[in-house]
Amino acid sequence: MLKTMRKNTKIVLWVVIAAFIGTIVFAWGMQYTASQQMKNYVAKVNGEKITADEYLFYFDRLAKQWEAQNPQSEMPEDQRVKLHYDAWRELLRNIVMQQQTERYGLGVTDGELVEFLQKYYYAVPELLQLEVFQTNGQFDYNKYLAIMNSKDPAAGPFWAQIEAMVRPKILEFKLSNAVFSTARVSNQEVVNRYKEYNEYYKVKIVQVRSEQFRTQVSPSEEELKTAFNENKEKYRQPERAHVTFVRFAKTSAGEDESRAEDEALRIRLEALKAADSAAFAVLARKYSEDPTAGKNGGDLGWFGRGQMVPAFDSAVFALKPGELSRPVRTNFGWHVIKLWERKKTKGEEQVRASHILVTVKASTEGSEALKTSAETFARRAGEEGFEKAAFEMKLNIDSSNIFTRDASITGVGFFTEINQFVFSNDPGAVSPVYNVPGSYVVLKVEKRLAAGIPKFEDVRNIVRSDFIRRKTMEQARQKSDEIWKLLQNGTPIEAAAARFGDTVGTEHIWGWGAWVPGMGDAPAFLGAVIRAHQQKQRFIPPVPTDLGYALGELVQYLPYDAGRFAAAKDSTTQSLYQKRRTDALNAWLAQLQRDADIEDYRMEVLGANF
Repeated sequence: MLKTMRKNTKIVLWVVIAAFIGTIVFAWGMQYTASQQMKNYVAKVNGEKITADEYLFYFDRLAKQWEAQNPQSEMPEDQRVKLHYDAWRELLRNIVMQQQTERYGLGVTDGELVEFLQKYYYAVPELLQLEVFQTNGQFDYNKYLAIMNSKDPAAGPFWAQIEAMVRPKILEFKLSNAVFSTARVSNQEVVNRYKEYNEYYKVKIVQVRSEQFRTQVSPSEEELKTAFNENKEKYRQPERAHVTFVRFAKTSAGEDESRAEDEALRIRLEALKAADSAAFAVLARKYSEDPTAGKNGGDLGWFGRGQMVPAFDSAVFALKPGELSRPVRTNFGWHVIKLWERKKTKGEEQVRASHILVTVKASTEGSEALKTSAETFARRAGEEGFEKAAFEMKLNIDSSNIFTRDASITGVGFFTEINQFVFSNDPGAVSPVYNVPGSYVVLKVEKRLAAGIPKFEDVRNIVRSDFIRRKTMEQARQKSDEIWKLLQNGTPIEAAAARFGDTVGTEHIWGWGAWVPGMGDAPAFLGAVIRAHQQKQRFIPPVPTDLGYALGELVQYLPYDAGRFAAAKDSTTQSLYQKRRTDALNAWLAQLQRDADIEDYRMEVLGANF
């Protein structure tokens, strides 16, 4: 069969796939003009040129999937932005994988090829979509096998094309398996994973919060400088940057605005029923138009004041833990925000929140005019100067936070290609136009800060927060030690806490990796609870937390059922092992992409089609 497959055929992969699935060129413009083909590639990854056709193949495939799922809808501009973002990520992933297979000299034997075609055909979606293998629009495995086993010599070119399609996938599997082999799971880890959801501790907790001592600490300038000089390495910082930018906000008709707000209100009603962060994440993945929602489920993590755009910032800090906001309008669209927790870190208030974004779709005509304005500004800014062009065109200039290579830019968001531009150019460089949700953006690199130990003046506020944190934690420790002494001398925990003006809360703490109510992520305290149980101790000694110190009394332990664990051990092991494998591969790929030399010319080459 293989001899027949290979007869007189040598075809490049993207041509093969395009030939069988069809080159999808949409009416809304994927062709690019001769003037835009001055550079015959749209990107370079570690020196390897990526052609426009190769990139557009990824985009077109995603666009076709979207159109199939939304047959009655015209693709909005922001959805096109998201698809370009997704296509770029997928392309980079595949390119670095391919480069690694070449680096390690991986190959595919004839036997491996045949076995893959027979057993793992489902791993190549493009293969399943070929009409020749379908019956009534569905993949027909028996038909597939019959064609595969055919001895017809005329089928040679066809199977050679299939081979060219499948070989890279086999190489990717081999490389992935090599990374997967680094994943390990011990028996104890399996037990611990099962315990996370199948046992609990009932604990009386006393929290001595450090913030109650804040007014008692007022460091002098000399104390701060001494603290800095004694801990310089602690303040070493990675490479950072600062940019200014002009935003061209996409506007829409009042009807579209109302429709988006109504959709946000509808989603809010559904989100009110979400019992926890996992349930909210399901809704975010289903409804949110934030490009990162599919990965993080709308989770924004911990952040402080001023790190989000003003309207969002005001709304989230006005919420109480557990509250859900009404729809909030920003330049990105309408947000439904859920606040999970508050805490103070180094004296600064922080919150942990999630959101669902509903964008407001701009009209195609208005969007094109806006893009033309942005391109005019970018050209003039490069020729005449950023500030002068903005002044003459009556445009507002916004300023970003200081950010690292892998961090979000306040007012813009996180986009790999934007951060790549910033950290690849010197101060004064003006970016091309970037199409982000809700707007077009042109940036100017203002500062590039090298990695290293900063001057005291640049980190004074951080040093001060650290100093206050350390001193208030010392006082919280002293107070918790006094309560601990009373417990050891037989004083009931309620009375011991009351003597120092503190109260006792009774909490149920599930498992080894659970969230402690009122305390948040507190692995040290959870570890102390478990040790107390293992050592048959009644009391939990003082343990540092994000909020101060905590100690307590172990009231009850309900163990997991060993019989049920035995029945679930294999599935638990497989689940944990699969997670370790996936985590290992994702971490490895992320590092490869961070280390890659990436040059992105998509805007320059594709122009209005990007």
